[in-house]
Amino acid sequence: MQLNNNLIFKKDTHQYFIKNKELISVSKIIQYYLYEDKNPYENIPFDRLENARLRGETVHKVAELYFKNININNIKDKLLNNIQHLFNKNYLQYCENLLNNLQEFKVNTKYICEQVFTYDIIAGTPDLIYKENNLYTIIDFKTLSNMYKENKEKSILQLTAYYWILKNNGFNLSNTHYIYWIQKDNVEKILVEITDELVYEWEMAIALWKEDKHGKWVSN
Repeated sequence: MQLNNNLIFKKDTHQYFIKNKELISVSKIIQYYLYEDKNPYENIPFDRLENARLRGETVHKVAELYFKNININNIKDKLLNNIQHLFNKNYLQYCENLLNNLQEFKVNTKYICEQVFTYDIIAGTPDLIYKENNLYTIIDFKTLSNMYKENKEKSILQLTAYYWILKNNGFNLSNTHYIYWIQKDNVEKILVEITDELVYEWEMAIALWKEDKHGKWVSN
């Protein structure tokens, strides 16, 4: 559980609360926008879903540890040595590939990793935000087994949602951001340019949620 002023984030259930009122996660709004109340994963075996969840959880945790300790010498090797007994060995190659790519980040840059942000009725946790030339850039880590058109569009909309939340929190943002698609043998960096059309689509997703939920979640 993460506590930030009046905000409570229950990580195990991915729920956000502020002053005893539940906020709506970015992922929940996107899922409703794309699938309404249908479960897109209902025909996928549990062990496959669980494997995907653990793989993503492992990679995100390693990235968080990296940026919390980026000033330590040989941080990549130290992290790999420390996590090999903590995490499933099937995921270690994903972690190593990610760490190889994270080494390009400079020690003296400002990083915000795994921090909850809110605006209106919505809460989200961008994987990484970094500041360069007075502009903030967002990075979202993905460990999807594929990046077909549907998965890519969904990932881009999620990045747009984070952009929208941060913009409304006064961040001076770049227009170009990245999805890091982490695979077992590679990391693909997908550049995402945030357009007015993408922001409009995200705002339509919010409007759909509010309308269909009959105002239940609309903030006062």
